[in-house]
Amino acid sequence: MTQIELSTSSQILGQWIDLTIVAPEAPKRHFGPHTPAGSVPASRALADEGAPTPALMAPPRVCYLLHGTTGNHRTWTQRMVLHGLANRHHVAFVCMSAGRSFYLNWQRQLAWTDFLTEELPLLVADHIRVDTTAGSALIAGLSAGGYGAFRAALAHPENYLAAGSFSGVLDIASEFNRPRRHELYRGAFASADVTGTDADLFALAEALVSSGRRAPRLWAACGSSDHVLEQSRTFRDWANEIGLELTYAEWEGGHEWAFWDPALRAFLDWALPVP
Repeated sequence: MTQIELSTSSQILGQWIDLTIVAPEAPKRHFGPHTPAGSVPASRALADEGAPTPALMAPPRVCYLLHGTTGNHRTWTQRMVLHGLANRHHVAFVCMSAGRSFYLNWQRQLAWTDFLTEELPLLVADHIRVDTTAGSALIAGLSAGGYGAFRAALAHPENYLAAGSFSGVLDIASEFNRPRRHELYRGAFASADVTGTDADLFALAEALVSSGRRAPRLWAACGSSDHVLEQSRTFRDWANEIGLELTYAEWEGGHEWAFWDPALRAFLDWALPVP
């Protein structure tokens, strides 16, 4: 397996950005005089009977994993072992530090959406071999990261094959009615009234359906004791009303890693089933 932690300069953000990349294991090769008896040289390793299938020799898809308001680029790797999932589904996980940006283009001119959807794929391809085909990537996140994943997928559907939201803050307008939310959100959102704007997932979903463009496959899950459960159900019902295909799952759990761990695994099994 490959795990890379790096700080790299972003032209769009005008600052350094921290990333963690977890990629699947590369095919094994043997070299020179140390080649064990019965094995093959590197030039023939990929054609050996035990070598990976052609599908696994192809560059892995990228799966962007977005953290919540209290996370950073290490959140996913500190709370889950991603290496086995990277190998199982042949994906490279990319995690970024985005603070409390909600992955939006801030009113204070930090363009997090543009970085996520335009510059980040290029930076990843500069450091590791991945599938760069348009529409091949996955994006998923927890809590505010679930909002960010769905917003990126709905606003830039050409970029993604599928998007996943785990306990996502999907009805951002309703969040401003909760106590102490204004201080948390005011840096990212231009106004407390986001209804109908490009920060409103309901408006973005309706606009995408009306446009006739291909929508990424959408998967959302929320725990039955989570405080954002009603938001998830409301978005599910809205998607059904406007004809936006959404796979929705709900089981016991709260706003916690005991729920998000199996949610990521279920999302990957749904988006990239293993024969």
